[in-house]
Amino acid sequence: MKLPRSTLRALSCFGTSGAFYYEKRVEIHATGEACSFLNRGIAPIYREEGGICILNQRCIRNHRVNYESSRRHNAQAKKVGTDRLLQAGDVLVNSTGTGTLGRVAQLRENPPEPTTVDSHVTIVRPMPGKFYPDFFGYMLMIIEDAIKEARGLWRPNRISSVCLG
Repeated sequence: MKLPRSTLRALSCFGTSGAFYYEKRVEIHATGEACSFLNRGIAPIYREEGGICILNQRCIRNHRVNYESSRRHNAQAKKVGTDRLLQAGDVLVNSTGTGTLGRVAQLRENPPEPTTVDSHVTIVRPMPGKFYPDFFGYMLMIIEDAIKEARGLWRPNRISSVCLG
């Protein structure tokens, strides 16, 4: 939705010299309209070695992705669509769990190997060319508390893709 010029006073940017303002026409979109992919991960078939890397809720902390807590998925027993393989710029949102619900982290670079997430994590992939590379992730980090509050009323420890979109 486009906001009228009179409604948009300024877009604020903060730098080392403090805040500065300039007028600019800004388009506001629902998250789903700004994404090329918005879905939860897979229900993995775990294995000890081989397969592909699976990130879970424990891997998303302090706005960072930690691969040390990841597990392995048997990709031969259950295929993973290429759209669910993580790539630089993807934002990961913990979608379930007490204490982990709503935590956000962005992949700043491609994972070191083929990687996806389990069904407790949502992949939010911004449309290519629509944002500066890190802007989308920072905006979701800023609204992390609002994401936590948007959890489903009938399932209080779960965020639906509808809430994110």
